[in-house]
Amino acid sequence: MTADLIITGKILTGTSNQEIAQVMAVKEGKICYIGDIKDSEYYRGPDTRLIDISNGCIIPGIFEGHAHPTSGVPIFQGINLYEKESVAHYRETIDDYIQTYPQKQYIIGRGFINSHFGQMGPSAEYLDKKYPDKFFYLESEDCHSCLVSGNVLQLAGINKDTKEWENGVIVREEKSGNPTGWLKEKEMTRIKNIYPRATVEEYKNTILKFQEMSIRNGITAAYEPMVDDDGNFENKIEAYYQLDNEDRLILDFRIGITIDPSDGTKNLIKIAELQKQKKGKHIEIMGIKIFVDGVVEGHTAYLREDYADAPGDCGRSMWNQNILNQIIAQAIGMDMTVHVHVMGDAALDCALESFEVARSIHGPKDLRNCLTHLQIVQTDQFIQMKNLNLIAVTNPYWHFRNPAYFEKLESPYLGDIRAENEYPVKEFFSQNIVVTQASDWPVSFSNNPFIGMEIAVTRKEIGSLDMKPLNQKEAVSRQDMFQALTANGAYQMKLEKELGTLEVGKRANFVILDQNPMELIESEIAKIKVIGNFFEGIDYLGADVRTRSIF
Repeated sequence: MTADLIITGKILTGTSNQEIAQVMAVKEGKICYIGDIKDSEYYRGPDTRLIDISNGCIIPGIFEGHAHPTSGVPIFQGINLYEKESVAHYRETIDDYIQTYPQKQYIIGRGFINSHFGQMGPSAEYLDKKYPDKFFYLESEDCHSCLVSGNVLQLAGINKDTKEWENGVIVREEKSGNPTGWLKEKEMTRIKNIYPRATVEEYKNTILKFQEMSIRNGITAAYEPMVDDDGNFENKIEAYYQLDNEDRLILDFRIGITIDPSDGTKNLIKIAELQKQKKGKHIEIMGIKIFVDGVVEGHTAYLREDYADAPGDCGRSMWNQNILNQIIAQAIGMDMTVHVHVMGDAALDCALESFEVARSIHGPKDLRNCLTHLQIVQTDQFIQMKNLNLIAVTNPYWHFRNPAYFEKLESPYLGDIRAENEYPVKEFFSQNIVVTQASDWPVSFSNNPFIGMEIAVTRKEIGSLDMKPLNQKEAVSRQDMFQALTANGAYQMKLEKELGTLEVGKRANFVILDQNPMELIESEIAKIKVIGNFFEGIDYLGADVRTRSIF
C-alpha cells in the first residue's frame, strides 16, 4: 500500500499506554500505519508527501466539549465588548461602532462584565441620552444577562409594573421601581422575541468564523449545546446542514438543542425529526441541552445553602422537578444525549435526581449524558455522578482568581469556604468520571485549548506566576488534561471508534505543535503554537514544516 502522506517526529498517540510513535502514514484520509520508521518504508511511493517534524510534536485532533458557534452573531456582526477593562472602554467601543455604522438602527453586541458597573449593574442611561434613536441589545460576557435601551424596554412592554417572567429577572431602580435596562435569564427571551432574528446566511458566516478560529487553535471537533432563547434553532440547524452539503465544514460538529420548561415535550418530537432529516457527513444532532439554573454572578445559580450576601436567597431551579424528571426520562427513552447546565450544588441535585428517575425507567443506556460547568459540587455528588456514568464537561478557563469575578462576585456571593472550593476537576478524575474540556465560547473569548490546559494544571491566571492558586487541591496533571482534550472528547461525542487517538484505521485528524506540552514547564503551556491542523489527512492550517527524504 502506498501512502498519500508520511509524517515523522514525536507522535503522541494518546492511547491508554501513552505510546509515542516515530512515524505515521495516511491513505485516503485514514491512518494506515503508525510505529517505528524502520517498518514504514513499505508505505512510501513516488507521490507520497513526506513531512518531518524535527521540533515539537504531533497529537490527535483536539475536541471542544461545549461552545456556542451560532451565538457568535452579536460579536461578528455587532459590538465586541470582550476584553475591555472599564465602563469607559465599553462606551468608547460603542461610540466607535456607531460612527462606523451610522445607518444601523438595531444594535447588537456582547461581552460586558457585570462587576465593572458596580453593585447595581449596567444601566441604559448612557445609551438613552446619547443614542435615543438606536435600539440596543447587548449581552453580558457570561450570556446570562443583557442591557437594553429604554426604547427596547418600551417595545417589550417592560415598565415598573411589569411582572417578571418565570426564571427571569428585571433589575429595577430601588426608589422608583423603574427598570434599569439590565435583564437576566428568561427576560432576555422576552427581548429576543421582538428583535430581528438572524438569518441562515448570518449563522453560516458565524459558524465559518468559529471554524477558522478553531482550526488555528488545533480543534478538529466541537459540541454546540445550542441555545434557543430566540426560538430560532431551526435556522441554526439549517445553517450547519447547508455548510455540510456545500463541503465547507472541516470540523466535526455535534449539537444539542435547548429544551425550555415552557416547551413541554413538543420540542422533543421536533428534535427527533431533525435528527433524522439533518444528519450529514460532519454534523449530527445528538440530543438536548437543559439549563437547570443560571450563574452565581446573577444570583441565579441554585445553591443548597443561601447566598452569603443575601440570607433567605439560595436561587431556584428553572424547572418544576416533576417536569424535569419527565423531560429527561422521555429524552433518554428516545435515545437522545442529555447535556445539562448546572452551576450550583442544588441544581446538580435536581439533575442527578432526574437521571436516577430515567435510569429506573429505562435502565442504563450508553448515551454519553453530560453535566457542565459544575461550579459547586459536594462529596456525595461525585459518587452519584460516577454511578450514573455522567460525563463532567469542565471549563478550566475560569478556574483561577479572576479579579472581576472571584474577588467582586464569587467570594462575596458564595462566602469564602464555597468560593475557595469551587470548580473541582481532580476529584472527577479520582472518581473515574470521564472528564472533558470546554471553553464555553464565547463566554471564554478564546477557545485556545492550551490556555485551558495550563490553568487546569496551575489554577492560576495565564502570566500571573505570583497569583495564589484557586482551590489548588483540584489541580490536575497535564496528562489528564491531554486525555480530556483528545480521547475523552471523542468519547463524549461518540466518536472514539474514529477519533481521539492516533491508531491504524482511524481518521487522520491530527495537530502539529511547535512544542511538546508534556515537556514544557507548566507556566509555558499556553504559549504553544499550532503549526498544522490535519482533518482527514488534509492540512487546513498550512504547516510550517519542512519536507525531506526520511529514508
